[in-house]
Amino acid sequence: MGIVAACSPIEAIENAEQLSLSSYFGIDDETFALEVRGDSMVDADIRDGDYVICRRSPVAEDGQLVVAILDNEEATLKRFYKEPSRVRLEPANDEYEPIYSDNCRIEAVVVGLVRKL
Repeated sequence: MGIVAACSPIEAIENAEQLSLSSYFGIDDETFALEVRGDSMVDADIRDGDYVICRRSPVAEDGQLVVAILDNEEATLKRFYKEPSRVRLEPANDEYEPIYSDNCRIEAVVVGLVRKL
C-alpha cells in the first residue's frame, strides 16, 4: 500500500502494489521455505515459528546461515564456519554449544526470513 518510515515520519501516500515473495527470492526448484523450530538462533533475530527462505547450495562461505545435514541425517539451522579439519556450526544463543562435525553437508544457504507478527 506504500511506504512507512521507521524514523522521522513521511507523507502518507497510498500506492497499491502486490508484494510477491517470488519477486524477492525467485521461484524455482532451488528456493524453498522452512519453518524454524527452537531458539538456538534468537540472537540472529530468527525465532521459533519464523520461516527461513533458503536457496539450495552444497557450499557456503564462512559466517553464512545454512541448513546443514549432520551425520545422523538430522537438519539444523546454524552459522557455518570451516575449520582446518572440520566444520563448526555456530548457534546464535549463548545457551547452546557449537556443533563440530567432520561429516556434514550443506543443504542450503539462508537468503531471507518471513515472520508473522
